[in-house]
Amino acid sequence: MPGSNMDPERPEPVIEASVTCKDDECPLRYATWFEALLFANLLSERHEPPLAPCYELSGCEGELGRGVTCGRVGLTGGAASVYECEGYRLPTEAEWEYAARAGTRTAYYGGDITGTDPDARVDPEPSLEAIAWYAVNSAGRTHPVGTKRPSRWLLFDMLGNVAEWTDDRPVFGEAEGPATNPATPIDVRADSARDLRVTRGGTAAGARDMLRAAGQNYPSSDAVHRGIGFRLARTTK
Repeated sequence: MPGSNMDPERPEPVIEASVTCKDDECPLRYATWFEALLFANLLSERHEPPLAPCYELSGCEGELGRGVTCGRVGLTGGAASVYECEGYRLPTEAEWEYAARAGTRTAYYGGDITGTDPDARVDPEPSLEAIAWYAVNSAGRTHPVGTKRPSRWLLFDMLGNVAEWTDDRPVFGEAEGPATNPATPIDVRADSARDLRVTRGGTAAGARDMLRAAGQNYPSSDAVHRGIGFRLARTTK
């Protein structure tokens, strides 16, 4: 697994201007990790024909769209991993990075980092300008999706604008488990003191190093943050 940019006790800072993106085309934000799972289940149920939801959530409190938290999360039907789910779900870290890279091996799908000065984190980055909203070009706010150049796989806004939840917990130290299709346990237990989940992609207020395809952050799963949203995935046969 790639290393993190951030201390787990200090989520990536987001400093936004007073004017924020409110168009219908703006990215979803302020969603907890639990709300992303609930939305995925709803989308599965509304699919034609309906798909079996991926997640079982219980002990939930709050209203969808207003910071829902849940006491327990598992996979439907006792599935061994999210890759066995039929319905919509969050991507794993491995899936997210694979999609973000779109076949590239550089820091961004637009090219490599052009500067190495650690004190120049908020300097313009030519490799990002055409593909991402970040600290230098965003005026500190999110923007409608699809207004920057997509990756070669025609995916927009994989980097910048809003960070995106993944299914996975952060892995500290040496990663264990399969090298192919790795995934951490989805379970949230009622006795968990704090459940951290990985976000990827960086934000509209993020410095250039925060937007690397390999970069991570790991806020608490109950975080309601103006710089965090999500996109969904499905396992197809």
